[in-house]
Amino acid sequence: MERKCSACGARISDGMKLCANCGKIIPPPRTNNPQRQPVRRPYSPDIARQANTRESITERRQPSQPQKPVVTAKPQNNTKAMVFKCIKVAVIVFIIYAVVSAIQIFRVRFATYDFKIDMKMSQDNYGQAIDNFFDNGHWVYNPFTFTVTYTGEKKHEGDYELKFSTGVSVTLKSVEVDGKPKENDKMESAIMGLFI
Repeated sequence: MERKCSACGARISDGMKLCANCGKIIPPPRTNNPQRQPVRRPYSPDIARQANTRESITERRQPSQPQKPVVTAKPQNNTKAMVFKCIKVAVIVFIIYAVVSAIQIFRVRFATYDFKIDMKMSQDNYGQAIDNFFDNGHWVYNPFTFTVTYTGEKKHEGDYELKFSTGVSVTLKSVEVDGKPKENDKMESAIMGLFI
């Protein structure tokens, strides 16, 4: 790089300490970014261990990415919730069964038997006939077989069991008197006593 004397402007070559033209002392060249050579130190295991320890301490001190706080849910009593759900389902099923039973028994009570004879009966439907004939009894609806069963007792007549099919229409399926089933051709005579 070419240099000039600051006093007279004459050209100065590298290494000159005085200007050849005016005799002024030439200051050494200034550099803005002096390159420093790295100092090499001999390897020592103790120094390496200290450096590793310093790095791990620095890593620990440096804040890492913010961690989301772990929210632990409060333990719930699952058994109590399960029992409550089971009770709720049982109540709903019972209500549905009670409503359907009432509807099907109502249908049977207002149905009648289609007798093949033209004789006038004193009772118009099964409800009237059963209420007037039996001393006591009870109705049961089976939702799996879609049948309504009436079990009744009449003094000096025996125990009756009448089974009704409650599909599209109400029909008498079977009649048992004292545990003995009546055949289809004898069913009409078996229940005629209820309607007379």
